[in-house]
Amino acid sequence: MKSGRQGDKVQLTLGDLYRRMSEDFRAVRPDDHQACVMPMVVAFHDEEEKDTNWTVEPLTSFCPFCHSLSAMIVTEYSTRFQVRYFPQRLVREAAPMTTGYFCAAD
Repeated sequence: MKSGRQGDKVQLTLGDLYRRMSEDFRAVRPDDHQACVMPMVVAFHDEEEKDTNWTVEPLTSFCPFCHSLSAMIVTEYSTRFQVRYFPQRLVREAAPMTTGYFCAAD
């Protein structure tokens, strides 16, 4: 039995994960809720080892029914999928602050 840790999950890009979740959402949402869409997937990096490295943004238009549908999809997918790649913030060394007037002719 899989432990649910990151190594056990299928690795997907953000786009692939959103596409799958969005397809499932459209399949279960009522026909008269076409304005409701699956929230976008957002990757994050936490120093603590978590079971997932992604979350979703809040719904753009709040519909309690569709909110519960999207929450169920997120819960299911968070146990099965991991974001394969997302850009890491680069730590840049701070350049010393130089003040004064500088001219290219100098």
